[in-house]
Amino acid sequence: MIGSLQVTIPAGCMNDCPFCVYRQHATRFRTEWQSNHERWTQEIAKRVRYAASRVAAIMITSHGEPTININYIRDVMGIINRVAPEMAHVEIQTSGVGLTEEKLDILYEAGIRVISLSVPALHEEDIIRIMRVPAKANYEPLNLVAMIREKGFVLRLSIAMTNWFDDYNIDYIMDLLVNVWKPSQASFKKLYGADNIATKVYDELLTEFKSRTRYRKLELLALGAWKYDADGIGVVWNDDCMVSEETADPRYLILQPDAKLYTRWDTKGSVIF
Repeated sequence: MIGSLQVTIPAGCMNDCPFCVYRQHATRFRTEWQSNHERWTQEIAKRVRYAASRVAAIMITSHGEPTININYIRDVMGIINRVAPEMAHVEIQTSGVGLTEEKLDILYEAGIRVISLSVPALHEEDIIRIMRVPAKANYEPLNLVAMIREKGFVLRLSIAMTNWFDDYNIDYIMDLLVNVWKPSQASFKKLYGADNIATKVYDELLTEFKSRTRYRKLELLALGAWKYDADGIGVVWNDDCMVSEETADPRYLILQPDAKLYTRWDTKGSVIF
């Protein structure tokens, strides 16, 4: 079983994150969404049918901030719900900037049940600073996560392991997760191609985490990482989220805006059809 079908939403971004994985390669894709909606719908439906029996979940993502293009999300979710209703595990990865109550209601109505919120730190002021969030965005991460929970979503923190983490031990980090952020799940992600801002203590923090005997393994996920129960939070450590290493089998299927399926983020040569 392949980990997930990654559906890439064409959208810009209001942030200027120096660790953004999509800056690490120049592969770009055109979209037929507005220019030929009927053909785009047919082609997306074919790829979703192909992927449905091969993947464990669907992730809505983007080369920018996906919720900027909420209409594209609504359209592609309509196709997924029609041709692959069995794919109930659908989540969206978002910076959270610009994610309003109205947009959350649209995402829920469309069938999305997991919000994967990307953060590069666990202090609010540092998140805003590192992501270079525009002041006019009035972004308040902790208020947002409270609203996400109130709306009935599962909250996952997708934690980009920046050098913010160099100053803290695992007990402090986990205390913030358990008592301040209170997610259902958390994924610690080693940065891809951003050495100037990546933490230098990823391996040390992982070793500390594993040494805490109260944290227990739950299952080995399709992406190749173990999921742990850590004080009631499902925690994953992912040291290759962009699949930079060679693998025998694909970890993801990626549905790009050109309505074609790929197995790698950084090359059009990985196209399936």
